[in-house]
Amino acid sequence: MSRRKLKNIFDSGFEAVFAFFKSQDKIISRQSKDIKMLEKRVKALEDRFNQNSTNSSRPPSSDWPTKKEALEKRQADPPEDKKDTGAIT
Repeated sequence: MSRRKLKNIFDSGFEAVFAFFKSQDKIISRQSKDIKMLEKRVKALEDRFNQNSTNSSRPPSSDWPTKKEALEKRQADPPEDKKDTGAIT
């Protein structure tokens, strides 16, 4: 809100200031409810994301590969352009 708009509200008198604060209180209240709902949603999604075959009924094949396994695979398979073709250069 601009300084000019706030000054106009203030210059309009107590009732205008009170109405402004009351409208701001409603907005803050609604935003607080939205934040609480979103926090619950994030928690549920995090819990779901953190599930694996050891802490749920999901099969082991649905587990994400670990960082170590992914790193080992990358090191074992060099990129196509760096593989040895057997040609002498």
